[in-house]
Amino acid sequence: MRWLFRDKIIGKLIKVPTFIWFLLLCAAEFFGAAYANLYNAQIVTKEYVNALADNGVTVNKVVFEIVFCVFSGLVAGAICELIIRIAYAVIRRFALSVNKADFCFRVRLVIILSDLILGLVGIVYFFYPVVQGIVSSVLEIAVPALLLGWFYEDLRERFVPAQNQAKVFGFVSRFYLGIYLALGVLNLIYEMGLYFAELTVLEIVELALDPAVVLILGVVAYLNYRRLKNISEHSLGGIDNNEQQKPKDETIFKDFGF
Repeated sequence: MRWLFRDKIIGKLIKVPTFIWFLLLCAAEFFGAAYANLYNAQIVTKEYVNALADNGVTVNKVVFEIVFCVFSGLVAGAICELIIRIAYAVIRRFALSVNKADFCFRVRLVIILSDLILGLVGIVYFFYPVVQGIVSSVLEIAVPALLLGWFYEDLRERFVPAQNQAKVFGFVSRFYLGIYLALGVLNLIYEMGLYFAELTVLEIVELALDPAVVLILGVVAYLNYRRLKNISEHSLGGIDNNEQQKPKDETIFKDFGF
């Protein structure tokens, strides 16, 4: 699937106005969690419409739900755009040779693709709601993580210096998986602490799946980090072997941090 990131294809896609891509991202964010978003829209609409009705204000439920859904998508898209820009600002210190606009565009494509996959799988939830909890607990973490890892393979080969490829992956993986792990553990403790007597076995399994999936992805990420580190060391070692007779090599490798 690396064909998606070929410069020729990116060059054509990036010509589409950024505002259009932002709207596509917002729509994808809503579609990726359509089942949960529509459920939340119904709950919020019911509460607000009833509260307004008690004060003598009549609101069209359908219009309110549509506005809520549009607003949810826009907020989710805006948060994604902010996170993408923060990510670039943080990892650019590792000497990436890709500009901000190109990086943001490529990550945006990955997120849209991830949301499309989650959304297509999520259609099943409307017919079999019982599977929503378990399946979403696994896929909502795993799919974006795996796609971002696939994206990084293309990014590192073309835009990340050899000596920094493992460092960038390790830094981003710890940050990404660390947040998900913290949220999963806190949610597990909160739900188990307050509602343990009311939880079913299936609900307990769903709660435990979040941190469990993150831990499994952590193991995969560590193995990939070791692979990238070996690739970096081999690449730098090749330079050393070819020029080992030159006195300046020692200085060069000190600059690399060895």
